[in-house]
Amino acid sequence: MHPQVDILLNYAATATPFVSSTGQAFLSLPLDAFSQQVCSVYSPRIRDWLIASFYRDHHQPPSPYALRQTIGTLAARANCSGTSLSVERHVAARGNPHHADAILLDLANPHGEIVEITLDGWQISTDPAAPFLHSRGNLELPSPHQQPDTSHQLLCTLQHLLNLSTADSHRALVWLLSALRPQGPHPILVLEGPPSSGKSTAARMLRALIDPSAAPLFSLPVSEPDLLALATLNWVLAFDHTGPLRPNISATLCRLATGAAIRQREKGDGREPTVQEIHRPILIAAAPGWNPDESLADRTLTIRLAPLTTTTRRTEAALWQGFETIRPTLLAALCDATALALRAKPEQLPVQRRPDAAPTPPNGPSPPSPKANQPSSTPCTKLPPRQSSTPSPSF
Repeated sequence: MHPQVDILLNYAATATPFVSSTGQAFLSLPLDAFSQQVCSVYSPRIRDWLIASFYRDHHQPPSPYALRQTIGTLAARANCSGTSLSVERHVAARGNPHHADAILLDLANPHGEIVEITLDGWQISTDPAAPFLHSRGNLELPSPHQQPDTSHQLLCTLQHLLNLSTADSHRALVWLLSALRPQGPHPILVLEGPPSSGKSTAARMLRALIDPSAAPLFSLPVSEPDLLALATLNWVLAFDHTGPLRPNISATLCRLATGAAIRQREKGDGREPTVQEIHRPILIAAAPGWNPDESLADRTLTIRLAPLTTTTRRTEAALWQGFETIRPTLLAALCDATALALRAKPEQLPVQRRPDAAPTPPNGPSPPSPKANQPSSTPCTKLPPRQSSTPSPSF
């Protein structure tokens, strides 16, 4: 064996090789005693880690030949390890993903913490058997912070921050809870409104509650491969200033909302491509010319923002300051609602389907969604208190 290969494999001895449920070779790199970083064996991160480890001790990089041989050996170890784990992005299920025993939300922090949501509530923990993928630009979620009997006040505040009506706040809540669902289908949330009505700011805040990113809003790609590539790197897909849609992009959005099969071949992997199904919560800030076809429109929840007035207009700095203040507690309230949904029995779930209705949130009920032209008798949406002993058919 090449001496540099032997040295590189010794560095990798601290990592745990395994194969994903889709047949992709992975390494789990220990960060500390309780957390790990999961990377594909062929990823640039593994190459950088091996090069940096070798350079630290030998003050020169390893040869390209030694690096290729090491990566090939690590891939073979992973493929023959006998350990297969499901590698997810940001949200995962324990058990049947359609009727999960627990929902796992990745906080993406340096400690490898996750929120484990079960029938009995939720807790923050670490779990090496629940690996999550991270991409550059992903930001960490704040740890949920529970404040009893404040859920309805928080949602009133969010409704005010996002410039939503009561009925539209129900639709936003349905989408947020669906984004915590580990399996599709997911409704596509569309924000409509005149210019300067706060669509982009509302879209950024909604994404930041579930899947914060350094670049939260994208331009909608014009090709299907670009759109699918974007979906492999993000959990929530949020698009800004979206106007007329090409038929192929509209069809791909429909597939991503319900589940799209993709084929991937990693650079350096000479085996057959891996096949996996991905599904994503999608958020669209519409622009003039927005023209969803019938198939896409049937998958959307539409929120119509009112024009901002001198009394409702606030500076963006003030909006974000208020949002960051309530974000940890609002995330806790969403986790409470998800735990309540897990406790609900299938026969308790309401069966109703309208063009503006969303699929059921995580394995449980969804709040009633009033029609846009129907006034609501309540001032704002309410979430249930934590540790409720009796499941309810609505949030």
